[in-house]
Amino acid sequence: MRKLNLLKEKVGPVSSELTEIIKELNEKGYRNLYVDGGKTIQSFLNQNLIDEITISRIPIVLGNGIPLFSSNGTEMKLIHQKTDIYEIGIVKTHYRKLSVDSHNYETLKIAVR
Repeated sequence: MRKLNLLKEKVGPVSSELTEIIKELNEKGYRNLYVDGGKTIQSFLNQNLIDEITISRIPIVLGNGIPLFSSNGTEMKLIHQKTDIYEIGIVKTHYRKLSVDSHNYETLKIAVR
């Protein structure tokens, strides 16, 4: 129960403009935000508010649901950080957003081949 009480101070629903939520959290000293759910993630991506992304693949075919990425979303160039593979079949791949600087992109693209 003690762990749940500690989480109550840090976990909870919010409802406001995304930039306002991030501003309020930054003012409280928070620097990382866990975002989940297809539509919610799409909103953050479309407003260019994601610096890192972890894509988790679970070996279950759902059949339907809300896609993680929308067909009209903004393109984001990513660089692979690491991939974790778990014994039960879950695969988590971690990416970091690349700088907009195309010179850095070309250098990094060559480095990761």
